[in-house]
Amino acid sequence: MPVDVVVEVSRKIHFNVIEQPPAAWTAQQIVGASPWDTTPCYLLRDRDGIYGDYCQRRADGMDMGEVLIAARSPWRSPYVERLIGPIRRECLDHVIVLNEQHLRRVIASYLS
Repeated sequence: MPVDVVVEVSRKIHFNVIEQPPAAWTAQQIVGASPWDTTPCYLLRDRDGIYGDYCQRRADGMDMGEVLIAARSPWRSPYVERLIGPIRRECLDHVIVLNEQHLRRVIASYLS
């Protein structure tokens, strides 16, 4: 199950879990990642098709610049990898995830 985590340099702002995210859901996560009516300056993202026209319009509407990482280069996204790596090593490698709701609880507990 893909895990969507939004990070502001060293703070975790927002996370969500869904098995097969549609573009509209992904675009809504961009809004959910803007706490207290503030908007991040940039959306750092990979080249996944989920960030299609819908997400690009949402980011443009929020005056957010998009920064694409190089194709097939996950190490080019150090902020995301710095968070996802510990989640995998310290949390998910030690738990058998039963379903989506269980994954949400496990990650919420880990992040708190």
